[in-house]
Amino acid sequence: ASCDRIATNMAIAALDIVWALLVNPIAFSALVSRSWLHEEVFCKVTGSLTLSVVVLRNQIVGLSLLDKFCSVFAPFAYLQYRRKVMSALAGAAVAFALVYAILPATVPKAGAFTFYPAYAACFLEVSCSHSVCYAYITVIAAHWIVCWAILPTLFFTMMFIKARMVKRHLVMGTFNTA
Repeated sequence: ASCDRIATNMAIAALDIVWALLVNPIAFSALVSRSWLHEEVFCKVTGSLTLSVVVLRNQIVGLSLLDKFCSVFAPFAYLQYRRKVMSALAGAAVAFALVYAILPATVPKAGAFTFYPAYAACFLEVSCSHSVCYAYITVIAAHWIVCWAILPTLFFTMMFIKARMVKRHLVMGTFNTA
């Protein structure tokens, strides 16, 4: 279990280091000059990179939660396929993070990255006036509600109930390992 936690923390740390090495030098020059000295494409790149790192960090935490949930509720069946399942889900998480962050930079109607001097960074600015934008916002909002509100609450509640049941059986001496 601690190896899983170490791997999760290492993945998040590596992601943060890559982001810091790529975005911070550009942001520092913008902070010093209080204006965006680079081309508009750099604003899109740094904005997309920042957005994808935020999404990917959340995906890593979500995958860790899903891994723990499956380990608790189907330990023997899950251990056989764990590496394949987690690899596939990690690939899907990376793909989703990239699409989530790159779409606004490449599709003109999906949003634009705007430089904010107070933060010395480019952020996604979405001004909806067309169906592509509304669809993008709806999909993203639905994803965040399901993945970061409903599923974690459900998983933690079910794991709490399972832990209480196991504790009760252990205290009463009726725990059957078969």
